[in-house]
Amino acid sequence: MGPGGNIYQDAIESHGDYGVKSANGEGRSCLRLCASAGGTGRHGMGSKGAVHELLECPIRHEKSCKYRGYNCPYAGTECHVTGDIPFLVAHLKADHNVDMHDGSTFNHRYVKANPQEIENATWMLTIFNCYGHQFCLHFEAFHLGIAPVYMAFLRFMGDENDASKFSYSLEVGANGRKLKWQGVPRSIRDSHKTVRDSLDGLIITRNIALFFSGGDRQELKLKVAGRIWREQS
Repeated sequence: MGPGGNIYQDAIESHGDYGVKSANGEGRSCLRLCASAGGTGRHGMGSKGAVHELLECPIRHEKSCKYRGYNCPYAGTECHVTGDIPFLVAHLKADHNVDMHDGSTFNHRYVKANPQEIENATWMLTIFNCYGHQFCLHFEAFHLGIAPVYMAFLRFMGDENDASKFSYSLEVGANGRKLKWQGVPRSIRDSHKTVRDSLDGLIITRNIALFFSGGDRQELKLKVAGRIWREQS
């Protein structure tokens, strides 16, 4: 059974309560935080106004709260599972069959039998565990205008502030040539479509991809190598 098939429904059913518990717990955390904030600097506030503010605050605060759950970052199909990072890592491995890799350097080989056909598709190739965090490697095939291109990029499983503490590089090459990208991983708060549309990654045109593949241009073979490192504070 391919990733994102009927397993997806099982994931929703088996982990449905998790999202509810997480959301409720998150709301209570937001309520406590907002209660503390609302209790200072507002002397003389009537009890009715205070209660009204506390009741409203989790709803106003929810979209920006750093304690809110994350959406499943799997890009091969639409998945509505949410949760914290440890839960999502287990979910990606069990329900989407995503490979796990320990270490800050990696090599991944992408092979396509018919490179003349490019459909809009994204694959999550691997989850990397390094520096006590997880990173998702994506590889996408799409059309940039009328030109078919491939794009590889990295997303950080956590918030933007933590993602900005790291950098990464990706490269492909062959025959004495090399194409390299260096950037900052995007948080999984940003969808893979947002990252793709911003072109924030290693972009490879089909002609260059076929050149790197060698042979008779009848098969696409790309070796994507990469490295992740922590920036000095």
